[in-house]
Amino acid sequence: MFGYLAADRIGFDLDVTWLLLGQILFYAIVALAVLRPAANRLYRLTQEAPDGPLTGEIEAHMKRLGPMLVGPVTTVLFIAIVYLMVSKPNW
Repeated sequence: MFGYLAADRIGFDLDVTWLLLGQILFYAIVALAVLRPAANRLYRLTQEAPDGPLTGEIEAHMKRLGPMLVGPVTTVLFIAIVYLMVSKPNW
């Protein structure tokens, strides 16, 4: 939403593909905001063994595919948004 407001103030046509794509990627990042619940879950797990070795439950959580993929995917989408904002491709 703020991207559209800023683009309107600058005078960009709101039908520009790069602007639409940037907004879609932003909402994809918001949709992937499962990082916070995953961090809370990992924090809760670590409370059970604050000074000791990792428990089997913690190790199993760290090996799950979801948490390992969400961070890199979110980073790539963020970089794509910055690229679109800077380069403003004329597609």
